[in-house]
Amino acid sequence: GAKFAILMPDTGDQIDLAIERLRSKTGILKLDNKPVNILVGHATYSSNGQSVKEFISKAARLKTL
Repeated sequence: GAKFAILMPDTGDQIDLAIERLRSKTGILKLDNKPVNILVGHATYSSNGQSVKEFISKAARLKTL
C-alpha cells in the first residue's frame, strides 16, 4: 500500500483526538469500490539530537489500527 506522512504541528496532548478525527473522515473513502483502511503511528519530535529518520521510524513502530 501507499505510505505518506501527515505533520500536525502544535497537536500536543490532543493527538488522540486528532487521530480519531482523521480516522472518521477516511472511513468514508473508497478506492475501486473498496473501503480505504489506514494505520496510524504517531511520535512527538524533540530537538535533542533526534534525526528526522529516527522520528519517522519511531512513528512507524507505533502504528495502530
